[in-house]
Amino acid sequence: MPADEVGGDFYDLFPTARGEIAIVLGDVSGKGLPAALRMGVVHGAIRALSLANESLARTATLLNELLMEKSSREFVTLFWGFYDPGTHYLRYVNAGHIPPVLVGSGTGEVRRLETGGPVLGLLAGASYADERILLDGEQTLIAYSDGLMEASSPAGEEFGDAKLLPLIVDTSGKAPKDVLQQIISEAVRFIGDGEFQDDLTIFVAKLARSAGGGDTKV
Repeated sequence: MPADEVGGDFYDLFPTARGEIAIVLGDVSGKGLPAALRMGVVHGAIRALSLANESLARTATLLNELLMEKSSREFVTLFWGFYDPGTHYLRYVNAGHIPPVLVGSGTGEVRRLETGGPVLGLLAGASYADERILLDGEQTLIAYSDGLMEASSPAGEEFGDAKLLPLIVDTSGKAPKDVLQQIISEAVRFIGDGEFQDDLTIFVAKLARSAGGGDTKV
């Protein structure tokens, strides 16, 4: 849901030659056409770099260097992950993005995906770390942009973790479309007659082990 006619949020989901599923959610600073153009550059680079046989830490570093070469005032926050349905491993890097949440479908246990480094395109020589997690049972991944966290009520209160985390636990085990709808409905109710002041993107994926690699649902 863009705050302007065009937005700077983006997400992507695509299979790789290694049998993994790439999961991407990013947010370009600013709004409107400049942010959308920057988003197009990042999106294309992610698709190209996903073909490289490099660690996510290294590919994040390469992407940061690419964006530093393109003079622009916009920076990018990015969550970039790869899920393997056969091995049930998730590897990811978080470049300054609001940490997505992994929640156990049976337990409701919440884990934030924070490993990474700073925003992209702002700091020359920035370094990044990645993390590889063996998932325990069925997990739901919920990623979102700051348009959700900063949504304000008529009284000026922000939506934030205080509203989101109970929702995430409450929807544990539900289908992705139901989780998404419940979060959006609560956010819309929360802002009342107001409007979202920033682009709003929410991405929900259920990660379940599958020998055939076909059980990930978004």
